[in-house]
Amino acid sequence: MGLAIDLSSFLLETHVSVQRFDVLAPNDELLRKIDGMLARVGRMGREVDALYQDVLSAGQAYERLVTAARDEISDGGPENLDQIISELLSIEREYADQLIPRIQHSERFLAKALKDEMLVTAGLVPVLKREIAAMYLMLEQIRDARWQFMTIRAEVGRGGTLPATDQAADLAKQLKALRR
Repeated sequence: MGLAIDLSSFLLETHVSVQRFDVLAPNDELLRKIDGMLARVGRMGREVDALYQDVLSAGQAYERLVTAARDEISDGGPENLDQIISELLSIEREYADQLIPRIQHSERFLAKALKDEMLVTAGLVPVLKREIAAMYLMLEQIRDARWQFMTIRAEVGRGGTLPATDQAADLAKQLKALRR
């Protein structure tokens, strides 16, 4: 027969107090914070979805304006083409001044959020991506409408003093100039 094992010694060495496991146990305060964050992200998601729909509606309005102008090409186009182009350029600059810093901020925040498992899990990343997409889309729609009006102006044979381009490098320069 073998030796007797000192069970009391063994139990003392292996004993870990059950209460010590409470260190990482979610407490009510932490759970409320998580629930609050999830609710805020949900609200933000709904607000961003509504914003995106508003941006799409604005794009449709720009398309209707361009279509109306195109319908007048056979009659020489709208009389106020230069004014429309100038106004769209002004709107584009105003939006660029306000949105480009917001886009940059949101992109920095997105980069940080991608590294935070809790924010990813909470669903904040797709909300941020959609918000950024909405801002870019708004700027693109205004620019595209202005360019289409410049095309109409060229089609009806009226020169203009406002810039026009179809080159990506020129676009980058123009967008950079819009921020000034």
